Amino acid sequence: MEKLVKDRKTVYFPVPAVIMSRQDIKYFEKCLYSVVLAMSKLKGYCYSGNEALAEMLGCGTRHITQGLAKLKEVRLIKTETKRAGVKVVQRKIYPLVLMDK
Repeated sequence: MEKLVKDRKTVYFPVPAVIMSRQDIKYFEKCLYSVVLAMSKLKGYCYSGNEALAEMLGCGTRHITQGLAKLKEVRLIKTETKRAGVKVVQRKIYPLVLMDK
């Protein structure tokens, strides 16, 4: 997030209408989805950790964890995790509802 501020660029995280109109998720989860979607544009998935997402959205990591769990529950995202023992070494978050290009 600091890089975005330092570059002094205007950055938008659009929320697709299909997501905005959903009643089964909260506004925060819609915002979180839009960040994941925007960060997935380059590689097709978001690789940011919970700390980075929390900093971007101005909340704690627990809120991010809960939001991602809800997005998974309603099948708006899927995740792939690589572990070394119990430690997570890589996580990919894939948005399942994509914006038109």
